Amino acid sequence: IRYRFGFPRIGQVKLTRPRVYGSYREGKLSFGALDPLIFAGEEEPSQGLPDINLALVDGRGLLETDFGPVGIKADGKGNLRGGFSGILAVSAPRLSGEGCALSRATLYGKVSVQRARPRISGPLRVASLACPQQQMLMRDAAVALDVKGDADLAGLDAKFDWANGAMGFGQAGLSGLNGQGDASWRNGTLALSYDVAARGVESSQIA
Repeated sequence: IRYRFGFPRIGQVKLTRPRVYGSYREGKLSFGALDPLIFAGEEEPSQGLPDINLALVDGRGLLETDFGPVGIKADGKGNLRGGFSGILAVSAPRLSGEGCALSRATLYGKVSVQRARPRISGPLRVASLACPQQQMLMRDAAVALDVKGDADLAGLDAKFDWANGAMGFGQAGLSGLNGQGDASWRNGTLALSYDVAARGVESSQIA
């Protein structure tokens, strides 16, 4: 509590080793008893992140989904409207759905907030993506991400640098794929620009 003339105010909120458990089932996200607090006033336009000085120490969470479990770890401190700095780590050993399976997916990023705009930058890695019905296989994908959200959390801008190892599509395959580009998401619309280069393309007809 920070004391001052008039009413005292909250100086800092410190969370030490918090543990959060949630679920994502049939398109609905839930954190149990926390739902009334987290999702209160969802119908109102978002005002963005709250003006709170937060210290988060060894925060961890587990999200059980229809596709598989997702583990989360987070640390950081600073004001959520500007000055916050920390890390976010996400791990999904195996996710599956729609006939495809994703193995050993991880995200490790630096999290920051400047001028009320949240930002995360870091590598997203996937060991393999297999879709047997579509005869598609991809290995060793790595994406360098830099994502910045709007102050009202209604949209985002992203830059990415992509590289992966061998890929197979039915009787065709390639030794690797590289690409980079920019993306934005607002008002339900995705805008995307990119450059992609494929290496070592082979099929039964051409190489």
